[in-house]
Amino acid sequence: MCSQSTGISDVPGALVIAVIKNSPAATAGILRNDSIIKIDQVDVNSPDDLVAVIRKSKGKSVNVEYIRGGKKNSVQVNL
Repeated sequence: MCSQSTGISDVPGALVIAVIKNSPAATAGILRNDSIIKIDQVDVNSPDDLVAVIRKSKGKSVNVEYIRGGKKNSVQVNL
């Protein structure tokens, strides 16, 4: 879900509203309320951007940049 649709307009990217147990995101340590801003240097500005990049990268290991608690972080995620 995009941060704008939740009323959090100052958070860029796509806001994580849930993480499925044992999913690639969960395994990588991505948490609810993280905001994903880039995947492999590709900007993520909406949920649609996020889905498009994930579809293109299925089966690969990607670098995910996200914001948690106001700080930028990054993690490798095996899709």
